[in-house]
Amino acid sequence: MDEIIKVTFHNPVNGEREYFFTSAAAIYQHFTAEQIGLSLARLWGKHLSVASPIATKTCVISKHYIHRKPQANKRK
Repeated sequence: MDEIIKVTFHNPVNGEREYFFTSAAAIYQHFTAEQIGLSLARLWGKHLSVASPIATKTCVISKHYIHRKPQANKRK
């Protein structure tokens, strides 16, 4: 099952509160460690999982499952 990472800011950033990413590293391509309140190395060290979101002073980082429709058999 695929997963996605959601970053929910306490106060809007660029007019939005929620942002979605496919990896932890992708978060830091869009935001700085100061904006997140945590460096990438520290985020990796906290072992983000679906059952345990990580809260910082500026945001909450959570992991969620993506439910996909099964693919039909492709033409051979």
